[in-house]
Amino acid sequence: MTSDFNRLITIKNRNTTKSETLGYLKDDWEVFKEVYAKVDYQGGDMQYDEISASSYSNITFTIRWISGLNYESIIVYDGQDCIINHIRTLGRAKALEISTTVYENNTPLEADD
Repeated sequence: MTSDFNRLITIKNRNTTKSETLGYLKDDWEVFKEVYAKVDYQGGDMQYDEISASSYSNITFTIRWISGLNYESIIVYDGQDCIINHIRTLGRAKALEISTTVYENNTPLEADD
């Protein structure tokens, strides 16, 4: 199992801070951990709305168990932000299986003339 953990991923946690000048809350992402993971692509599809279409892929990451990962965290893999959908503990806190979605491109639909 450990030889499958061969892809480096970055886990980032949301850090909400108050803007010093205007007092607004703003979200920043700070690196929580860099770990090696097993990466499984689960396929993808297209998502449509009134004016655009977005393609997305579902990716499952398996990592050694860590504390502090939550649904507000994101995973950065291959330069893309992966949104966490589900976190499952494998064994007795041996590993985590993390199901994510990454949106590839936001491409507008062509209007019918």
